[in-house]
Amino acid sequence: VGRLASDTSIEKDHQTIRIINGTEVIGLGNRLARLITNMGGDVIIVATSDSLIKKSSILYIDKKTYTVERLQKVLGYEVAKEENNAISDITIVIGEDKLNSLPF
Repeated sequence: VGRLASDTSIEKDHQTIRIINGTEVIGLGNRLARLITNMGGDVIIVATSDSLIKKSSILYIDKKTYTVERLQKVLGYEVAKEENNAISDITIVIGEDKLNSLPF
């Protein structure tokens, strides 16, 4: 648990985070939100996708910040730049591909 403790660099990044649960596992988005909040992240919304999503990903809108890199290291999700997201700086999509290797 120590490696996932509060990270002041994440707090200083001031990146807003949206989580989308693209699986059938109820509560998965909230579990991830708790982990990220404990790390110092600012989770502003947790939502469930209307349809199943196969591939997990971390999407960012401006630049690949420390927070994006840290989340990638912890979660093992692919990272990509996203266009036209007016909701948050970072979007984490929980897909079915990583259900057997969740760190949360």
